[in-house]
Amino acid sequence: MLPIHLIKFWYPEAIAFFVTTWKNLMLFLEEDLAVGLMVKLLFVPLFHDSSIVGKALSLLFRIGRIIVGMFAFCIATILLFLIAGYWFCLPILAVLNKPEFFSRGFFLAGLGLFIIHIVTHPHKKVWQIKNQADLWLCSNFKKINLSFAKLLADRGVRLLLSNLELELSHVPNLEIKDPNEVANDAFKLAKSCGSQYLQASNFFVAAIKLLPNIDQFLLKFDLKPADFDEALLYLEKKNNRWRRVAFISLIREAGRDSVKVRRGWQTGWWRLRGEGRRACGARW
Repeated sequence: MLPIHLIKFWYPEAIAFFVTTWKNLMLFLEEDLAVGLMVKLLFVPLFHDSSIVGKALSLLFRIGRIIVGMFAFCIATILLFLIAGYWFCLPILAVLNKPEFFSRGFFLAGLGLFIIHIVTHPHKKVWQIKNQADLWLCSNFKKINLSFAKLLADRGVRLLLSNLELELSHVPNLEIKDPNEVANDAFKLAKSCGSQYLQASNFFVAAIKLLPNIDQFLLKFDLKPADFDEALLYLEKKNNRWRRVAFISLIREAGRDSVKVRRGWQTGWWRLRGEGRRACGARW
């Protein structure tokens, strides 16, 4: 099974990664260069300057941005395509040792990433489980650890409680009487929330909802069992949104700051130009 996992990691999962990276890279470049916006506003004067010179400068500026943007799109796509192609050919290049030392070194690094992946991720995802008897294959949380004490020690469960404004001392440390029922309910929760993997927070919410008289207990904190489902769904959507943008989101944040500075400088320049025209009484 390990060679099959390695092939899946090296090709299908890598394809999904490179496609996601390419989409986010295009979004980052579009947000920074605004090529689509420049095309739509190609004949619209900048800062409402309807003079001949203003229209000419505006047209040249927008065409320049479009050309630079298209060039950046092409360069980024070509570079990412070459990196992806090298990754897919890396096993063969490592055997041939071409280029010498580099390919084998990168291949060993890729194997290291694969080992980290299989250690930190379950063998299957939630959507791949067809029979609930195999649900533990999509979870890193072991059945023997299914207890409130172990669940409360999980970072995801603590984050869930903080979103509900609950402290650890508020949660009763009771025994889970039927682990199979909790596991089945947790799996249903994971599917309904669109989770990739079965996590401790899924088990925790399922176990809480099965406690006797839990409704009366939660009334002390102005909560109800459905609030746990909503908090779990919120955190899962937040995690999915972060996974979609991955590390590119950090670059996009930096790009937004640079765009604001650059556009602020451009706005200031055009305002200074307008003030100069009014002061001199010149007609452009």
